[in-house]
Amino acid sequence: MSVNFKAGKYYVGDLCYVINDKHWDELGEKTNWFQNDEQFEFKGKTIFVSHTAYGDGRFNDYQGREYFVDAGLIGVIPFDIIDNNEIGDGGQIIEFEKDFYASCSDKGIFKIGNITIDTSNEDEEEDEEEDYDDEEEYDDTDDWDEDSEDEDDESDFESKISNSKPRCKLSGTDGNVFAVIGNVRDTLKRAGLKEQAENFSSKAFKQHSYQDVLALCFEYVDVR
Repeated sequence: MSVNFKAGKYYVGDLCYVINDKHWDELGEKTNWFQNDEQFEFKGKTIFVSHTAYGDGRFNDYQGREYFVDAGLIGVIPFDIIDNNEIGDGGQIIEFEKDFYASCSDKGIFKIGNITIDTSNEDEEEDEEEDYDDEEEYDDTDDWDEDSEDEDDESDFESKISNSKPRCKLSGTDGNVFAVIGNVRDTLKRAGLKEQAENFSSKAFKQHSYQDVLALCFEYVDVR
């Protein structure tokens, strides 16, 4: 869907940077954490929110501006209702001279007026997958001998248990529950487990605490 906005000054980026914790929690609970729609009301005005293709990361629009995402989403909000004017690296303050529309495709491509932000091909995700492939390609057969057969059997058994779930790195999320949920959801999607990703995301946003979310993560992924 497309959301219509009047000409004016807006913040474009991850809204967790410009909405304080109290309002963020209230808005999340009210909207089921932006799961069912892209148009919402905040402080009596319309805002647009949609999830990126692969959760958190750093994205550029076609004009070269950067957007840092920590909550797995990008939004549009009138500048006069944001809680924090010091936006840092989270997004951009943009003056739209004409009325405009905001939308996001199923592939995670955002169209906001004349701005396009493609989140479907994030470089950091590719780097992480390459690092993972490098780890999997390690071969220690030159060090193997008959005396280590029992150790190898035990190691293979542990490996099979570990590999029954996709690996997921939660280091660097700094206690950000949205970052944790985004990382696990994206890990499941990359592993081809789209249905599990949707189930996890739905359950995660219904949990009552950060610890409950972490416990749920261990049910779906091999946390590293």
